[in-house]
Amino acid sequence: MFDYHAPTCADEIRAYTKNGLKYALDCITTLSTMLLCYKAIGRLGGFYTALELPPQLPGLRKSVKQDWVMAQTLFGKEVALSDGYHHAPNEAHVKFGLEWAKIVQDMMNQGELKSHPVRILEGRFDGIMAGLDILREGKISGQKLVCFIGDTK
Repeated sequence: MFDYHAPTCADEIRAYTKNGLKYALDCITTLSTMLLCYKAIGRLGGFYTALELPPQLPGLRKSVKQDWVMAQTLFGKEVALSDGYHHAPNEAHVKFGLEWAKIVQDMMNQGELKSHPVRILEGRFDGIMAGLDILREGKISGQKLVCFIGDTK
């Protein structure tokens, strides 16, 4: 519905939500998407959640609370990574994951959510390497890269 590349995207979201957006989930987590989310959140503030550890910037809106998600915590195990990516086991994350999985599946079944179109890369492991190059070079948007490495019969 909204093109995050458009310079007016945050303003369009604020208009559509009547300046009342409370929650933003940033699935990309770059500086530009983070700033877009902060700008799109309504006048009263809300919650920004990223799928990566977001950059810590001075001067961000204090009315917006920041967090990030480490999806592996949904399985109830510690994530022991360095550089700020550590998460202790959290039973509340497991409970949330189970509830959210049902909601998302229901939305998928009703056609309310759709996945990105699939772009199949040939070449097994060479395809994986090509896909990584596509990602690094920013040559993918709105597609899901898939590379088969085993027997597809």
